[in-house]
Amino acid sequence: GFGRLGKCMWAFQYSNDDDGDKNDSPTSVDDAIIPDIVTVGKPFGNGMPLAAVITTPRIATAFESLGVEYFNTFAGSPVCCAAGLSMLHVLSKERLQDNALNV
Repeated sequence: GFGRLGKCMWAFQYSNDDDGDKNDSPTSVDDAIIPDIVTVGKPFGNGMPLAAVITTPRIATAFESLGVEYFNTFAGSPVCCAAGLSMLHVLSKERLQDNALNV
């Protein structure tokens, strides 16, 4: 996850690429693979206890209707959330995803 394969932020996005060209997009939105739920864990906090559940509004609403607001091992303290934001900032600012594509 988080761009370690270079071209895409998430590994499932590679399946949306027809020929492996780093500049391609899926042929159509209807053809794109879009997961219902993506979970991220320890790498998100760069070693700090932080995790996230990323989902569609439809699924989030279904969980909410069951009384489930959020679930994972690490809910994320303010310090851990700051670490996660910093990790995303460094990933972008230092162009680490582009570097992963080129090495």
